[in-house]
Amino acid sequence: MKKKIIVSVLCLALLIFSINIYAEAEGDNKGPNFWLGRTIISQLNNKSSRSDENIIYAKGKDIEITEKELNNHAARLINAGGREREEAYKEAYDTIVRRKTLLHAALQAGYKVSDGELDQIIEKEKENLQDPDVKEQAEELYEGFGGEEAYWEYIREIKRETAICSKYINEKEKEYREAHEDEELISYGEDGSIHDAWEEEKEKLIQQLIEEQQIERGRKKSCVFGK
Repeated sequence: MKKKIIVSVLCLALLIFSINIYAEAEGDNKGPNFWLGRTIISQLNNKSSRSDENIIYAKGKDIEITEKELNNHAARLINAGGREREEAYKEAYDTIVRRKTLLHAALQAGYKVSDGELDQIIEKEKENLQDPDVKEQAEELYEGFGGEEAYWEYIREIKRETAICSKYINEKEKEYREAHEDEELISYGEDGSIHDAWEEEKEKLIQQLIEEQQIERGRKKSCVFGK
């Protein structure tokens, strides 16, 4: 569990819920966490005029995804995550849609995270990253960002959004378990694997929210996956 802490942090930084960092830059002794940080900082510092800055790539009833967001996220997956181009763009699109849809649903339901709550979340995360099992990876990430302070400044509002989404999902889980309290929701496979019925229900909920957005997307030159 401890070794997964840093992966969790990177997931949040990338809007994501599920990025697996595994590739190292070829010919360099810097690891993927460094290159993730370096890629994000480079994107943030790029002040030049970009043709994708305000172009809407996909639009739903309540959410929009710009080409810049898509290109930036895909670049992080390629540079730090070792993804192939087609896989990176598809994963980037799916991740951004999922996060923005969940965030909208949570905000509409009235969920918020105060500055005080956010401070506590960040302090806890900082403590977790001092664990010997992940400290070296965290320091590598900080180096990529140009310093620990720069990383936490970047991720602060992303953490807030993630916490808002978590409140919403946690409440839905509570409602589901209460409605099925007389049922056996946990089952075990012959291989010892654990299946929780809520996980399947959660995915159905998220997919339903995405479908309700009725998202339409175009096709851009740099994307290699179709509509």
